[in-house]
Amino acid sequence: TYLMVTHDFRSINDPNIPHHKVLYAQELGMGPRDDSAFCHKGRNWHHDAWARIMAENTPVMIETGHLTAIGPDSVDPLKNEWQDSLIVKCIEDNRASYFSIHDYPELHLKRHRAVIEAANMRLGYRLVPEMISYPDEVKVGEPVEIVSRWHNAGVAKCYGGGKLQYMLLDKKGNICWSVIDDGFNVRSLEPTLDGVVKSQTVKTKLYFGYTEKIPVPDNAHAWAVVTGREPGDVLVMLPEGTYTLCV
Repeated sequence: TYLMVTHDFRSINDPNIPHHKVLYAQELGMGPRDDSAFCHKGRNWHHDAWARIMAENTPVMIETGHLTAIGPDSVDPLKNEWQDSLIVKCIEDNRASYFSIHDYPELHLKRHRAVIEAANMRLGYRLVPEMISYPDEVKVGEPVEIVSRWHNAGVAKCYGGGKLQYMLLDKKGNICWSVIDDGFNVRSLEPTLDGVVKSQTVKTKLYFGYTEKIPVPDNAHAWAVVTGREPGDVLVMLPEGTYTLCV
């Protein structure tokens, strides 16, 4: 369970500076949460300045207002203030890793699925392999260099971090060989803010081979890349992260 600290511990006199109680909570590993923060008409959130400060080290959570009170299903049609466009805007302004909702998930998806899907493309971190280059053929025991280029398409860091792990799979999906790049951590990928993409090129140097207990498969392989903390402890399986090495 990840603990958050509510925005009610706020600096009333200066909304740009986190309250000392909020900073203390961050020292304990908590992130800030701002509830009923967005989708009212106009820019209705007020703590994004210190949310951005805290986003350097801990995840930020934001929450929508009450859809049944300010949306098209409101009992008072005159209070229909809901604005879809503010979801992504609020996520970006606060560098949010999570957002929660008031009311009913089914209603949110029915009314706002398109914008929720767009929000998911920016929320938190999103590791994107722009390019992975490797030799078509490799020999056991010989040095190999894999060159890759990455960026974070989200608005927040990958706080847990992770190291690149390359794996060679046989036709049945069994792992024949794997290696971890200890010199690169995905936490170092800066989020994409204001349209600025900060890519990093990674050169992984390794020696190719098989472990003793795994038989050498036939010559058809698939090349996979994941991120994790320890060998076999996979944190993020990247989308479409399987690449043909040789056939």
